[in-house]
Amino acid sequence: MRLSNQRFIGLDGGGSKTYCVIGDGEGRLTFLSRGSSSNMKSKPWTEVRKVLSESIMECWDNGREEESELNTVFLGMAGSDRPEDRERIGCFLEELLPSNREFVVRSDALSAMASGTWGEPGIILIAGTGSIATSYNPATDEYHRVGGWGYVLGDEGSGYQIGRSGLISMLHQFDGRGPYTAITEKVLRQWKMDNASQLITYVYENEELRKTVAEAARAVLDSAAEGDQVANRIIDEAIGELILLVETLAGKGSRREERSPLVIAGGLFDSETFFSRFRERAAERLAGFDPVRPEFPPVIGSYILALRRADIAITLQVRQRLAESWNALRGQIKE
Repeated sequence: MRLSNQRFIGLDGGGSKTYCVIGDGEGRLTFLSRGSSSNMKSKPWTEVRKVLSESIMECWDNGREEESELNTVFLGMAGSDRPEDRERIGCFLEELLPSNREFVVRSDALSAMASGTWGEPGIILIAGTGSIATSYNPATDEYHRVGGWGYVLGDEGSGYQIGRSGLISMLHQFDGRGPYTAITEKVLRQWKMDNASQLITYVYENEELRKTVAEAARAVLDSAAEGDQVANRIIDEAIGELILLVETLAGKGSRREERSPLVIAGGLFDSETFFSRFRERAAERLAGFDPVRPEFPPVIGSYILALRRADIAITLQVRQRLAESWNALRGQIKE
């Protein structure tokens, strides 16, 4: 069957939203759907199954033609790193979609990486609320990860860690056992508080503790940009932890002697202060790596990896069609 009649589905299942696209084998996207979170580690399986079913079938029903045939489905999903998780999703997809098709379930980090490497081997460093570094070679399906152990046991260099360190520094100043920091005024203004003692109730009684603490990272980043010494120390320590994730990962796997593209993603890198300082440190300690921001969202990375699973080369023509068709659909992804 001609590639223009074959259909490939790519899905990005994140912690807050699920996006799904369908396109042909030549890079033309035909439909985009959106659903709620499909993170298997924070949502019951019944809810995850419902979101996946609705997102995928909406794409399949609206993005195909009468003669279309489904080829490959690639799902990049948060909380799906374990074999038992992938097996459960795979069995579900076999019930949902036409048989004898390839269904691939991998971490959402790999989709984010592919959106910046066009499906070539590489490394992705994600620094948002949490942090993780992952490498992936689509040709061999070789996958390695460092970090990503959650806010209790890990997430070094993350927004949570930066926010937590900022709040601790703020309380140290309040106690008189730490130096002045501009973080205090910014957090109080951000959360509409009168003094630091109000943090106790606000933080410990908050149902979204992890997200709330991570939000304080904004005050730390703003203070660092203004030259605050305490904030700059926190940012330097966080960047050092992220660099260590990549250094450790670069020594793993069969491609450890090679230099791979380093894709960076996550909310922290939206800060120009953080991004520029990370690049400076990377130039010193990660020789040969040039940090790049993804050109497309992770859902496009999932679609690209679906094409790669079918041994379809991501040529210049495929890239051009993909960019053009994505520009036509991207308005749907706005919140």
